[in-house]
Amino acid sequence: VISGNLGGVSLAGTFRITGGTITGNGDESGYYNRGLSVGGTVTMSGSASVVNNIGSLNYSGQGAVSVGNGTFIMNGGIISGNSGSGISAQPGSVVQINDGIISGNRAYSGGGIYQHNNSSVIISGGRITGNTADSGAGVYVQRGSNLSETAMFASFKMTGGEISGNTAELGAGVYFESNAKDADTVITMEGNPVISNNLTPDGVKSNLFITGKGTQVIQVSGKFTQGAEIGVTTFGKFTYGLHHD
Repeated sequence: VISGNLGGVSLAGTFRITGGTITGNGDESGYYNRGLSVGGTVTMSGSASVVNNIGSLNYSGQGAVSVGNGTFIMNGGIISGNSGSGISAQPGSVVQINDGIISGNRAYSGGGIYQHNNSSVIISGGRITGNTADSGAGVYVQRGSNLSETAMFASFKMTGGEISGNTAELGAGVYFESNAKDADTVITMEGNPVISNNLTPDGVKSNLFITGKGTQVIQVSGKFTQGAEIGVTTFGKFTYGLHHD
């Protein structure tokens, strides 16, 4: 058990975490990385847990697992009960969720995962459930902060896994905001993704919420298998397209 520290654990290199608990680290300022800071390649599996770490609920972008210019692979374990996002995918990072549970995290935006510009999130399994936020309770995807930013992107791909039972005013499942003018295909879906039963506090369905001033495209890059389910809500002044290869 690693507990009671302001900064938690910082790893730069190649590590495997297969057990143990990182809990009770950080403070409400949100300045510290709180739980686990990833600067290399870290794989989490088995009974490993990052739970009940402390961060700010007043602003976005920090996570109990903060991945900065590194790769975080979740093959199992649990990230739960943290204040602030469960995982923060910082610029230059790759986050891959193959299995495990991300649940019960609370944040201003991105309760389960907050994805910054210039990062990649790939979900092929696992469950993101029971998280809460003002927007993007399951996943919050940020791509560009204004129309002049042509170099900023965020790649989000989902081929399996489940995002369900999350609660937010906007985008309870996935909140996707793009204000960059060169928004080619940035949401990719295939296989057996499930984004369902995510609700506003008033009980209105809000699964995949898309907004912004740029061009938005959802690419269906392969066949959906039985049980795949995605609900889409659009809002704002933008061009929206659904593309199937």
